[in-house]
Amino acid sequence: RIPQGDFAGADRDLAEVLRIDPLSGVAQGWHGVVIGLQGDRARGDALLQRSAEVGWGTLDIMRMRFALADGDRERAVLHLRLNFQRYDNITPASQAVIDAAAAAIGDPARMGELLAAVDADVEGINHFGWGALLGTLGAHRRALEVELDPGRSRSRNFLRSIWWPTARGMVEDPLLLRVAERDG
Repeated sequence: RIPQGDFAGADRDLAEVLRIDPLSGVAQGWHGVVIGLQGDRARGDALLQRSAEVGWGTLDIMRMRFALADGDRERAVLHLRLNFQRYDNITPASQAVIDAAAAAIGDPARMGELLAAVDADVEGINHFGWGALLGTLGAHRRALEVELDPGRSRSRNFLRSIWWPTARGMVEDPLLLRVAERDG
């Protein structure tokens, strides 16, 4: 339901999952995201924290996205770096993307460095592409182009990324329909 923007439905579904399995870190995390995107940040942040306690590895990238939406660039850079510390097989090309993303978050005038680094790293980390990160950081058209490039790795759950406040510019781009058709 999240890719379609049905946050109320996702809220109900995730609450039911947590009723059945209260130790599901994934459900805790996504429930926190859904609640936060609906405007209840205190409750959403508490659920995100709980997800970390039960082992959800995606927590920091979600915190980075909320920090960006809050305009807290320093916190966003911190969570970007914390997110990628969990990977032990980062190639030099992927590290260059992470470093350039941190620089672009700190100073949006450095977005060109990030785009160049992404262009040089077609594989991504663990074969997951950079489209969702580009979209979250405001490079909406380029994010969609990266996602549609058959020679590049795709982002996992790309369509979920369009609902972050900093990524909503992708919703109006006709290329999003091609990504949606591809991803079903």
